[in-house]
Amino acid sequence: MSLLASALTSADRSEVQLGERIYREGVLVSGAPLQARRASGDVSGAEAACVLCHRRSGLGGTEGARLVPPVAARFLFTARAATAAEMDRGHTRGPDLAHAFGRDRPRPPYSESSVLDAIRGGRSSSGDTLDPLMPRYVLGPQDGRALVAYLRQLSTRPSPGVSDTIVRLATIVAPDVDPVRKRALLDVLQAEVTLHNAAARLDQLRDQSSPGASHVRYRRWELEVWPLEGPAPGWEAQLASRYKAHPPFALLSGLSEGEWGPVERFAERTGVPVWFPSVDLPPAAEGEFYSIYFSGGVGLEAGVIARRLTEIPRPGRVLVLHGSGLAEQQAAQLLDQKMEGTKARVEQRQVEPASVAAAVATVGPADALVLFARPAMLRALDGVAPPAGPTYVSGLLGGADAAPLPPAWKRSALVVYPFELPERRKGNASRFQAWMRARNLPIVDERVQAEAYLAAQLFSARFEELSESIQREQLVERAESFVAEHVSPVIFRSLQLGVGQRFASKGAYVVRFASPEGTALRAESEWIVP
Repeated sequence: MSLLASALTSADRSEVQLGERIYREGVLVSGAPLQARRASGDVSGAEAACVLCHRRSGLGGTEGARLVPPVAARFLFTARAATAAEMDRGHTRGPDLAHAFGRDRPRPPYSESSVLDAIRGGRSSSGDTLDPLMPRYVLGPQDGRALVAYLRQLSTRPSPGVSDTIVRLATIVAPDVDPVRKRALLDVLQAEVTLHNAAARLDQLRDQSSPGASHVRYRRWELEVWPLEGPAPGWEAQLASRYKAHPPFALLSGLSEGEWGPVERFAERTGVPVWFPSVDLPPAAEGEFYSIYFSGGVGLEAGVIARRLTEIPRPGRVLVLHGSGLAEQQAAQLLDQKMEGTKARVEQRQVEPASVAAAVATVGPADALVLFARPAMLRALDGVAPPAGPTYVSGLLGGADAAPLPPAWKRSALVVYPFELPERRKGNASRFQAWMRARNLPIVDERVQAEAYLAAQLFSARFEELSESIQREQLVERAESFVAEHVSPVIFRSLQLGVGQRFASKGAYVVRFASPEGTALRAESEWIVP
């Protein structure tokens, strides 16, 4: 059930839900596709859905160089500010700001009748012709009532987890995560919370002492840790219980070495953003809205390896050895899928550290070997002769430049590296490293700590841009606009999202060790986006 409809009567809720379907999916009350005329031609169904331009929050955006106005209730059904003074009296920020300073003329508030005139005939509440970018829709009476009912509820209240003084956040840690990694994540997040709260308090005191105090609300962050327990099928019930007691505005960062699907499903059901967790196996199912990740994890690595293997002139067998963890198993399956249609024969084999040597011994001179393996399995290769053909190692699972490969394997193994090369990221990482030193936090797991730091920095930057009716959906839409324009990507090459995208870093290098005894890397490929 939509959060917007949860407090309504049964009849009203039904109408709002029907309107939500029109707005988001382009499906009419009858189940037929929504029809509309545009200057570029007719559109229907999902291609005609309002959400494509006005976004899920209803707070608008941009279409090329054009501003798409907000249609959320507090903008649509109220008069638009005509001057800066009027805007200031209303303490209005966000998408209406451009209109307040004259990019569009002031207009009367919309009514149900004038909203439908705008939707069907392209006429504003003041009688002006709307931009041709706005489609002209074919809506029957019942469809029109349902859509207006939905718009009257759209973004009318702040999302759960926010008050005038507090932003409540939570972070999720999966079971069986290495305690050192868990502590590394939580230390960074807590330090960021402490820093933000101190800065917010200082800014608040400074404004209170100023005769021209701003209308900015300085909200403290409160962070809860939600450790999951037991098998994954029980996680959603645990999350639901915690959410009912203390609903957060967003799930900040988080940590899992395997399963994460239940968290994503929970997020879609409750409408809470999952904000850049550190996970090896991000699901990011098609059509999901609320979960945003740094990269595609082992799925990205599988795509890079598949692309490299298809470049082998005469591929023989591809032997994929993987551990028993879910991320390792899924990585092997994804590689198999991505190799479909090629001439290579892919063979998957689950092995333990004690049996990896025997499995490697079966690799022939024309074969390629792929290792989706954690450090324990890589250490078990000590004393085992590496094969003659190409060997690819997962950097995410194996530890990247800290992967404990024996010297003989470092001479030949190729590592998938979904980060910026160490020598190139020194400038980007310097501020993060200085931040860690200033808080006496040793770098014990650079990826986890850097990602937690980045998640908090990005949340702070995007949250500050939200309008006064703080909406979770708008937070996600802000992330889609741009990610790291004002925040250093630290360990990543770059971070960028677009509408509908859920992975901010899109590619990886293939690298090898510069020497069999060290950890320095050298690139064997350009940046590969599979």
